Amino acid sequence: MKVSGIETFEIVASLIRTGVNVSEICKKVLQQKTKANFELTKIIMNRMEFFEDGKIAFTYITKEDDAITNAKPRRP
Repeated sequence: MKVSGIETFEIVASLIRTGVNVSEICKKVLQQKTKANFELTKIIMNRMEFFEDGKIAFTYITKEDDAITNAKPRRP
């Protein structure tokens, strides 16, 4: 499912109307994810392949990716 910029804001507006604190979610995501985690995510996303008309996605990470980015698991 591809969502346009306008649709994104409509979805966010709907979430806000139902009481979701979108600002708090964004803050938590950005505060908990390090630059190294973003770099590893970029590698993962760049390798992603889709099959069966986009219904199945496949990607992977290697030990080298982990070593290069030095990404650490997020703590709750």
